[in-house]
Amino acid sequence: MKTGTIYKFLLLIFLSQLNLFAKGDRIRIERVSLEEGVSHNMVFSVLQDSKGFMWFGTMFGLIQYDGKKYTVYRHDPNNDSTLSNDDIVTMLEDSRGNLWAGSFGGGLNKFNRASGNFERYDVNFFKLENSWNGRIWALTEDKEKNIWIGTDGAGLFKLNQFTKQFKVFKKNTEDSLRSISSNYVNDILIESDGSLWLGTGKGVLNKFNEKTNAFEHYEIKLTKGLEDTKFITKITKDDENNFWLSTDNGIVLFNKKTKKFSRPKSAELNRLNGTPINGIYKDTEGRIWVGSGVGLFLYTPSTNQLTHFAHQPNNPNSLSGNNVIAICEDNSGILWIGNYLGGIDKIYVNKDKFETYRRIPNDPNSLSSNQVFEFMEDDNGYVWIATEFGLNRFDTDLKTSVKLFHNPNNINSISHNNVRTLCLDPQGNYWIGTLNGLDKIDKDLK
Repeated sequence: MKTGTIYKFLLLIFLSQLNLFAKGDRIRIERVSLEEGVSHNMVFSVLQDSKGFMWFGTMFGLIQYDGKKYTVYRHDPNNDSTLSNDDIVTMLEDSRGNLWAGSFGGGLNKFNRASGNFERYDVNFFKLENSWNGRIWALTEDKEKNIWIGTDGAGLFKLNQFTKQFKVFKKNTEDSLRSISSNYVNDILIESDGSLWLGTGKGVLNKFNEKTNAFEHYEIKLTKGLEDTKFITKITKDDENNFWLSTDNGIVLFNKKTKKFSRPKSAELNRLNGTPINGIYKDTEGRIWVGSGVGLFLYTPSTNQLTHFAHQPNNPNSLSGNNVIAICEDNSGILWIGNYLGGIDKIYVNKDKFETYRRIPNDPNSLSSNQVFEFMEDDNGYVWIATEFGLNRFDTDLKTSVKLFHNPNNINSISHNNVRTLCLDPQGNYWIGTLNGLDKIDKDLK
């Protein structure tokens, strides 16, 4: 280490106003601006297809992003090969690679990749006995390649995409125990064994048995403590084959074996009780992302930690809006967030593994104390660490450490062992704030 002079200032100064160097966050949020091609800031759904393209369903059209540019597909009243409606709420890529877009008022659309045209399945196609508003909330595909459609008030549709025949399942008051519990179907989940589950607007989980053509009903509000739950927005399956339900009353778990509802075991997740939950997404690292009406939450099971991300008007690195509707992780690990009134956000998660540095007795290269107040990196790549007992300079490549302590017999030692803050000025000098004053270490110090 270079030799030099340490100047003492017995007057403590508040250093937080200076330019402090610190490691960046492991999670970074980036907003996608309207200028980049997003047609509207009301984003309802996000999907990555098998070709790697990102798709966004918005209030003013369907957007495709190929990694370089955005292409917007809109409704043209004079062209029947365009979208039936611009208000795209939900999307599905089927097993053959076809993209389906469900709209809020225009029914269903099937995209032809080769021509760039759309085939419409609107209210004129679904000729129902009673009028239908053309609003679709959910889409999925079964093993026979049938498309199942959850609607807003018209029940559940089953569409054979080859014969163009369809079947409608509606609530039947004369057979209420066997029919669907509500005509408002918010989400559909089909399991590998073919079991079909519905989340409805009445807070009732439905299981459809196609062999008996009957629905089983599981009502959340019959469970003590969950009486205020009015609707299910999304169904997410966990590794233990149980369901996490997004509801207007927080997160509710459903045990498929016991057929019982409960709250999550985590006290952290139960902080969301009473919060309207729009969706739950589990990423490839096992982290759980929760979209809500008050922002985005990240739950890390390994640490039982819940982190809240919210919109901050004066912070461009915060969420663009607090009503998080859609979450999708792409092949590179980037999470795409769809906001209602906020637009699109991209979240970058640093997947580098943590290395832990701590005090180890009799190890000269370990920290001098586990009580760390601050650290900074200098222009040479050294990391300086302020601790409760001494100043550490760490070489991250060689994994070696040099320590500076107060020596009452040496005027050139640091003024106190309790080092609270660090700063590197534009000239390359080091400023050290301790409980006994401010020290300066010359940039030429070896």
